[in-house]
Amino acid sequence: MTATEDGLQQLLDEINSNGESKGFSINHKKTKCMVISRSETPPTCTLKLGDITIEQDDNFNNLGSVVTANGRCKKEIRRQISLTKEAFNKTKPILCDRKLSMPIKNRALQTFVWPVIFYGSESWTLKADTRKNIEAAEMSFYSLMLKISWVGRVTNDKVLNRVQKEGRLLKG
Repeated sequence: MTATEDGLQQLLDEINSNGESKGFSINHKKTKCMVISRSETPPTCTLKLGDITIEQDDNFNNLGSVVTANGRCKKEIRRQISLTKEAFNKTKPILCDRKLSMPIKNRALQTFVWPVIFYGSESWTLKADTRKNIEAAEMSFYSLMLKISWVGRVTNDKVLNRVQKEGRLLKG
């Protein structure tokens, strides 16, 4: 990472020459660059590896988390919510079993579902709309656990009371 395109080109050249001196080469087909900028359309970056121009990408997957060129997390949070729905559905027989007590259901939810939604969350920048998305997902999972219809007029406070939760996932 560098602040300028020239600095990045120098870094790439140095890595390439050091690697070649030890018998390694950079795979130009797998190498891409990305400019992270606050603007909606990031500036272009033309890096060269020898006579080959490196492709510029506007997002990439790093250890299961999507990093975007604009530095926003909306896509990543929506993706994590979707993955969390899958995790919830896999454990639905346990979470929706009326024979199990609510503390056991909450423990199962905390163990099998919540880690999925918060995977990679250390790097998120939460804004009001993304907070609402996470809170809405949380309440929908609780409602599903209680088998409350989405058209049922039950307030979030009543749902939290019925699932015996005092706080929310996102505090503050």
